[in-house]
Amino acid sequence: MSTQGVFLSLDTLNLSPKSSGRSPFLWAVFFKIDQDSLPGAICTFSAGDHRDLGISDMSPGTTISIPDALNSYSTSVTTIENGDTVLPATFGIAAVLMNDGGHVTAHGIATGHAALNAGVQTILDELVAEAIETQQPPTQSDIANAIDSYDFKGKVAAAVKNAQSFWENLWAWTGEDSEIGMAFQTWTQDDFSGSAETKPFTLTIADVWTLDGNVTLADECPASTSAALLDPFFNFNPAPEKRRRPIVPSLRFLLDLMRDFRDKKRMLKETYLDDWWTLVKQHTPEFAYRLTVRREVRDGLLVLTQHLVRHLQNDELIISRETIGFIDYFLGMLSINASARFKKDIEETLSLVPLLYNKTLSEALRFAATRSLVAATPSLAR
Repeated sequence: MSTQGVFLSLDTLNLSPKSSGRSPFLWAVFFKIDQDSLPGAICTFSAGDHRDLGISDMSPGTTISIPDALNSYSTSVTTIENGDTVLPATFGIAAVLMNDGGHVTAHGIATGHAALNAGVQTILDELVAEAIETQQPPTQSDIANAIDSYDFKGKVAAAVKNAQSFWENLWAWTGEDSEIGMAFQTWTQDDFSGSAETKPFTLTIADVWTLDGNVTLADECPASTSAALLDPFFNFNPAPEKRRRPIVPSLRFLLDLMRDFRDKKRMLKETYLDDWWTLVKQHTPEFAYRLTVRREVRDGLLVLTQHLVRHLQNDELIISRETIGFIDYFLGMLSINASARFKKDIEETLSLVPLLYNKTLSEALRFAATRSLVAATPSLAR
């Protein structure tokens, strides 16, 4: 099997200069079909509040940035094993835009959103069921035909209408809320080459809206690769002429300390750190992605790094409640909207964090490695 990290973002929304003004309402559904999703598809649904875009009365020709609540998706995808045949994972995004004229009620909007989500899940699950029966994965044209024939526009509009009273619908008909459009795009692992290729994409809806974004497929990679890439981004490399260690160390400096720490333990025949190193390699692509897109994660790491350096340099130091608090905060921020596999490993670690209090770093890592975290991590069994 081959497992890779997918990082997809919707970056901007543009309103055609040839149209009239609009108040946009955006829903997004991110989905994947891979070994982990069988016997169906895994869908991730964006928020449904029409205020999530943070704008009303968008002028023709305007481009706005899409906020975090709607725009980012990260997950792992694993090739599908079908007997002796290995099939690539399929993943993609469906986006729906509606003009919010202020004439649809909140419960009507919520019902329309639920209809969209249920429809995408139903279509994909049916396609996967057919694929299992025919021993062939759904192609991009299969997904396209199923989505096109489902009539999402009609079903979402009908769900909104059915959720509202006669008078509410009469009010809605006086506005422009019925203008609903949808677009989608899919990829497979075979569409990408290299260890970390990024492809831009554009979704056009009814010749009125244009959504631009990027999708990256990244291989598992050594932590040193991400450290080298992220150090310039963080801009906390020590100046070459300064020989003393900086107050805020670089990621490469921290990684070197971790390697030294691991190698010293290996000399003592303690190999529990190898399991943690495997976890680092497994999650490095997504970890690096989350550092770049979430400032809270970066801020949490900056503070936590200073504590980790002291423990790596002196293994007799006891983990304080203050350090426990910083670990909790950092892992909590890191888990927000994380992929299922990454989130599971974070939650396993979070459950052990309170038990690490008053232990040395070596004792804490040995303790955690003997508990369920490493033993229960599917990636380590491969």
